[in-house]
Amino acid sequence: MKIETKESKGMKKSVAMKTFALIIGIIIMLTAAYIIVSPTTYKISPENFDKIYNSEDFLTVTEANNYTLNNKIISVKGEVIYIASPDLSGVRHERFVISDGNTSLVVIYNIDFLGRGFLNPEIGDRVILVGELILGDQHYGNITAIGIIHKVAEGGFLLLYRHKTEELTEVGVYGTIDMIILSLASIISIAINFYTWYLSKKHRWHEIDLSQRRKRKKKR
Repeated sequence: MKIETKESKGMKKSVAMKTFALIIGIIIMLTAAYIIVSPTTYKISPENFDKIYNSEDFLTVTEANNYTLNNKIISVKGEVIYIASPDLSGVRHERFVISDGNTSLVVIYNIDFLGRGFLNPEIGDRVILVGELILGDQHYGNITAIGIIHKVAEGGFLLLYRHKTEELTEVGVYGTIDMIILSLASIISIAINFYTWYLSKKHRWHEIDLSQRRKRKKKR
């Protein structure tokens, strides 16, 4: 019959505490990610959206037509000019074409990413998004696009301005509030893991102290 020593019990307790802290940390981060990534829609006037849309921080589709940007993450803006049928095989994707009036680009939007669902854009809506650009002619109807942009709002963001209802849909990490939520979740997760590490160390120090006391008693 195997007798479990105090040391082995302490080791198991330490491992259990660390595992518990890791699981709690993962849950906190996933919850924060879900809150941030989930689409949020609110009213905004066309004038206020214009201030965001006209920023030079975002490329036009024509500016994105540059092979130095191929296979890179970019931020680009454009108006929806064509809605393609969604790709529902395997991981589902919504597909639509945006343009700046001169050049067109196909947007591939993963609707299954963290369960965020369909965007349902309409022709005339305006979009600002972050994704990976892949250049190469794409044909949709009578439109020839310069390529596709995928991995949209998977680490970045997407802003969809619905011109009929004057509503803005946000997806992904965008704005101060999202950054605060992400930062707080990271801090809490780190704090939990640090506290667990401290408790396990404290427990170990206590065991060492007890062991040293026993040795001193034996010597006496």
